[in-house]
Amino acid sequence: MPRPRKIVRHLPPPRFLTNQHHKANEEQVYAAAHAYVLAHGKPPSVRTLEAMLGMSRATVHRHLIDLERSGRIVFTRHPGGRRIDSMTFPENP
Repeated sequence: MPRPRKIVRHLPPPRFLTNQHHKANEEQVYAAAHAYVLAHGKPPSVRTLEAMLGMSRATVHRHLIDLERSGRIVFTRHPGGRRIDSMTFPENP
């Protein structure tokens, strides 16, 4: 008796952001955060940036962390640890 044939589905490759797209999104987050601080005098929440940019909360958070690590944004955190009290934008990181 022959073996049943295995069904093989050909799925498209997963979509990953290229470095160019990642940098473009990071620039959008940087510009939106900078504009918000200039307009309101306080840092935006991740949810505010999410609503402004139409990105997921995780994506916005990842870009903020990347911007902080690169030195383009400096956060001053509340003593409790999670909340950001201020956000500054150094000229030359």
